[in-house]
Amino acid sequence: MTRSHALAGLLALCLLAPGCAPDTLEPTPFGPADGWRVFHPLPGGYDLFAVWGDSPADVWAVGAHGSIVHWDGRTVTGVDSPVDVRLATLDAWGRDDIYAAGEDYLLHYDGRAWHVEDRFPEEAIRDLVCADDGRLCLVGSFGLRIRDGDSWRTVAGPRATSTTAWTADDGLVRVGDDSLVWLVRGWSASRERALGLGSVQQGDGRLFWADGGYFGNGIFVRDPQDGWQWHGDLAFSPNTLLDMDAVVCATNRGIVVRDTVTTVIWSNDTGRWIYGLARCGTDGLLACGYGGTLMAGTRNAGDFTWNESALGLGYRHLNAFAGTGCDDIWAGEWWGRVLHYDGAAWTCESSRLPDDRSVSFVQTFADGWILAKGGDEISLRDPVSGWQTITSPGSNLGHVHAATPDSIFAATAAGLRLWNGVDWRDVGPAAGAVLGLAATASGTLHALMANGTITLQRWNGTTFEARAEIPGLASARLCASRRGETLWIGGHTALDPAHTIVYRYEDGDLTPVTDEPQLPSFLFAMTELRDDDLFLLFTDQVWRYHGGAWSREAGLPAEDFSAIWSHPDCGVFVEGHPTFFKDFPEE
Repeated sequence: MTRSHALAGLLALCLLAPGCAPDTLEPTPFGPADGWRVFHPLPGGYDLFAVWGDSPADVWAVGAHGSIVHWDGRTVTGVDSPVDVRLATLDAWGRDDIYAAGEDYLLHYDGRAWHVEDRFPEEAIRDLVCADDGRLCLVGSFGLRIRDGDSWRTVAGPRATSTTAWTADDGLVRVGDDSLVWLVRGWSASRERALGLGSVQQGDGRLFWADGGYFGNGIFVRDPQDGWQWHGDLAFSPNTLLDMDAVVCATNRGIVVRDTVTTVIWSNDTGRWIYGLARCGTDGLLACGYGGTLMAGTRNAGDFTWNESALGLGYRHLNAFAGTGCDDIWAGEWWGRVLHYDGAAWTCESSRLPDDRSVSFVQTFADGWILAKGGDEISLRDPVSGWQTITSPGSNLGHVHAATPDSIFAATAAGLRLWNGVDWRDVGPAAGAVLGLAATASGTLHALMANGTITLQRWNGTTFEARAEIPGLASARLCASRRGETLWIGGHTALDPAHTIVYRYEDGDLTPVTDEPQLPSFLFAMTELRDDDLFLLFTDQVWRYHGGAWSREAGLPAEDFSAIWSHPDCGVFVEGHPTFFKDFPEE
């Protein structure tokens, strides 16, 4: 697939766009922007925490980075948001009277646009409910507030530990406050029940959940005739409990219904965990969650028919990338999973690595072979026979590099070891000395080693020989050019405050390229897109060295970035949960 075709298809699927136009608050831009797009998962990428719908063809959801999306059952559309905070709750009286909240902001949709309705500085809204009596109720760090005309009243009783509010089957509002339930009548609240040592996380209709404590995981059910009853045989995730004449909740398995038995009505086999549930009409069920998940279920004779907005897999805590082009990208995930993108869709493979560890490294090399590392184990993917594990090189496995399937270097607690296709042998420095392994375009392997000082060394087929001493660094990382013989060494100084220094090494010359500006400390990773076009990844920043100058990439949201990878035919990929992408055309 050519770059233009691959990226045209990608951008067509990226439906969330930045932009804010509130009339009551100066907008704060949030990403992706400036050419950055969500690459995976689609359609939205950002987690959605709450959902509400007038019908399965008129669904709203809110989530991370102020995300507000609308789904008509076919297309998910990003809507201008006046904030960039985490929106955690959503409720409505109708399609033109919808409220959402997150942190200290309360938002309102009037059928035309979203705007900031109110703000409570230095406080936190955790839930809201549009009550049957027409009053808007908020719970959070302030306890319980109810809107009285144009002003708010704080209701005595519910405390700063209040997390949730709902309208129960009797039409009255209840508040979950740690292990207490408060019943709201008029402008007062009375303690209805203490649920032991657990904490009420979510309720809707008749239902409650107590987490841990005396009762353990399970649910309280309030029956109008029989009162409160405890059901301790159903554990589930928080914020996903619903009453549809039976208990509906989200578990690690998906969405389940608990009546006399537990029935899975939607199985999570694509990595899309559910964070929010809502009723839709009499028999409709809405769900939202991980990576922009949106779903609408219709009940038919006890079963559900589902319409999902997902455009592929939802797994997205990707830890490492590798690939040969835009239509051959590999990513390491958790639980031994490796994902592959063929230019159109993602597939998931089991790498046969430990299922309790993340796949922290992937590498593509000759003839379609793939190497993956997880914990102290290594797995190889033969393009013909698939994944196979090889004998572990030892404990505390760090950097790994494969030249061929029977020539793999691995840094362990015992030192550097080499796999020859049959067994491992020691080939180098003592434990903890290897800071990085990388091969240039010619296949020449280099290592960054620490032994009092940090040195760059080259493998000569038998051993490593020193090439250059790297001054001024307390720790360092190594990056090799994909097309040439350039090496990049970057790391932070031992100075206080620490900052990053980057060196360029080629033809025996070591040259610093970081005079000004001063880069942040604690460099995570580097990737060279093309000759002298280097990208650096920090905790929440991406920097570029191009044309002899440094610049910080704009448009990315404030995320905890974990991986960066590039390909000259595609662009740069940054893992920030979700994965972001930007094309940098060759000049």
